[in-house]
Amino acid sequence: MTDTENKPHSSASSDSGLGGIENQKTIEQTRNVEDDDFELPENWPEYDFHRKKSCVLSRIFSTCVTKAINHLELVQNAIERKDAETKKGTVKREVSFNQMPSSTEQLEIVGRGGHITDQHPHHDILEDEILDEVLLLLARLDRERLRLINLCVHEQQSRERLKENIDHWRLKRLHDLPLAVQKGSKKSFSRCNSTRRLFFFSFFLEHDACITDITELQWHIAYNARLAEKVFAKIDLSRTWHRQLEIEVNDIRQTIPLITEKVQTELTEIAKVDEALKETEHELMLSRAKNADTLDKCTRANQRAGTERDEIRGEIDKALKGLQRITTKLQASIDQHKAYQKTIHDAKVTVKKNDRAYEEEVKKRDTARADIASNKLKTTAHDLEATFNHITTQTNYMKKHIVEMDESRAMMETLTVKIRGEIQTAEADLAHENYNFGLVQAGEQEVVRVLQQCLQRQSTTDSLNKQLFQERSNYLSDKKICIEKALLLNTQLASTYRKTLYTYYEIKTRLMGKLEQRLDAVARVKDTRQLIELQARLHDALNFYFGIKNEYVEQRLDHLNRESHQNGLQLSQVQETIQSAVDHITKFLVDQVDFEAVHRDAMLKVHREELQEQQKVPV
Repeated sequence: MTDTENKPHSSASSDSGLGGIENQKTIEQTRNVEDDDFELPENWPEYDFHRKKSCVLSRIFSTCVTKAINHLELVQNAIERKDAETKKGTVKREVSFNQMPSSTEQLEIVGRGGHITDQHPHHDILEDEILDEVLLLLARLDRERLRLINLCVHEQQSRERLKENIDHWRLKRLHDLPLAVQKGSKKSFSRCNSTRRLFFFSFFLEHDACITDITELQWHIAYNARLAEKVFAKIDLSRTWHRQLEIEVNDIRQTIPLITEKVQTELTEIAKVDEALKETEHELMLSRAKNADTLDKCTRANQRAGTERDEIRGEIDKALKGLQRITTKLQASIDQHKAYQKTIHDAKVTVKKNDRAYEEEVKKRDTARADIASNKLKTTAHDLEATFNHITTQTNYMKKHIVEMDESRAMMETLTVKIRGEIQTAEADLAHENYNFGLVQAGEQEVVRVLQQCLQRQSTTDSLNKQLFQERSNYLSDKKICIEKALLLNTQLASTYRKTLYTYYEIKTRLMGKLEQRLDAVARVKDTRQLIELQARLHDALNFYFGIKNEYVEQRLDHLNRESHQNGLQLSQVQETIQSAVDHITKFLVDQVDFEAVHRDAMLKVHREELQEQQKVPV
């Protein structure tokens, strides 16, 4: 078949009008179709399509698909690498928290940020070049699609012309073959056995020429069918490319909402973090304001306590002055008491000397007086002990609560010790000094009342000061603890946020890598599946085509065998009829006509017709 495509066809094919001229016309039309420049739509940019084409637009379909897919994958990897490099060159912000001592100064959160430069060099393919490469690839695919569509249209037109020519020459053969047979039969009437042999030989030659024409027509039909199959294969391939591009575009469109959703979730997380930072800053400001209020209240309480301490000290000074006056009076009463004791002793001596006679009466009287005096002394001693115990308890209470007045307390303790000693020495001799003792007791009660008032005021002020100081100190400690907890919580939240953010970025990168690997695997599986499906479909189609072709050839062979058998039968019948007619005619001519004269006239007529035919053939 390859030799017949390049060499001129036989004479029979040239007679049938399907020779090398028609084939050359179709080849020239296909070349013109391939060389034509197809205009792209208006919105496409202009490209130089006459440069050297890559394997993407070659006629090797198996490698063309893989090269186109590899080219698209390279462009996609370049875009992803460029996006990754641009994402890596962002500013990374780090927040560090330093442990600071508690003070009255305002707290601040200091952020430390650094600019991370691009670690990898810029890719050779820029964004404009990437877009130009993608657009050029799409433009070439669209141009190839238009070229294939136009070529398919031209092939269909040539096929229609071939069908018309085949039908025309079939009709012509159907019309000319009976005429040639009739012409041969007429010649056989006028010829003898030699002409009869020539007729049958020409008939068989014509039959062989018809068979060769039919085989050549079948070959042309098969050749056009192969060309149509190639064109349809190109169309299917372009459609598969178009479907793959549509699938990739749809995948990109489907991934765009996922990317936007991820960006929105990240923005919401960032907004939540900003709100949490604002809330912490607001709480920090409130705690600072409360701390300032507590400090103001503490200063005011200290001032009040100082003023109250000054007042208490003034009152204590007044009480000390009163005690000094009382001590002077007590000293005078003690001196007078001593003088009275001396006079009493003298009086007793004189009484003992003068009243010895009256010992019984004196004894009775003394016993009676002693009983009365002992009762009075017991009552007075009990009262003095009660008052002394009261004074000691009050002084001890004053010692406990007046810490800052050590000197005054020491003086008071010395005085109280002296008073205690003098009272202990004077307890036995106070029986006869009721009047002086009453005066002393009244003064002492007044002093005790003043001291009780002072101590009560001091205790109330001390309790109030302690209560206020305790409340303020508790409030201050609580606020310090709250501030420390808030700072610790803030540091923990910041650290957890950084950790979660880093883990999120790591998981995101891992998942994106796995997604890319899965997408690559899915793409490879899809490509292999498509290739396997195409190979299986091609194999099935070839098997189906060869089966149909074999059946068609067998049917045609059976049909030709049946026709040849029928033609042989008809030819034998025609020979028999011709032989019977010839015998009848020869018998008639032998009986009635001079055979030699008729034979001579017939031969002359035959020679004239042959000469006329020979003259018509070159014309």
